[in-house]
Amino acid sequence: MTTNLITTKSHSVMRQYQVGFTLLELLVVIVIIITAAAVVAPSLGSRAQQARLDSGAARLDALVRHARTRAVIERRDVAL
Repeated sequence: MTTNLITTKSHSVMRQYQVGFTLLELLVVIVIIITAAAVVAPSLGSRAQQARLDSGAARLDALVRHARTRAVIERRDVAL
């Protein structure tokens, strides 16, 4: 029976020092993640807008180059 008593006491001590996170710790981590997302989100929006502007500028540049090449080949003015 002494082995059983030692085992029971051991389980009692283990329950006292269980490994894990408290609800408060989890909430603090969630708040930190939400705060970081709120800081990062606006910069992602401006990057997307900049990417759209860059894409439009590249398309316009390609159109002008095509028009110029066509004008040279056909030896006449080309309107955009």
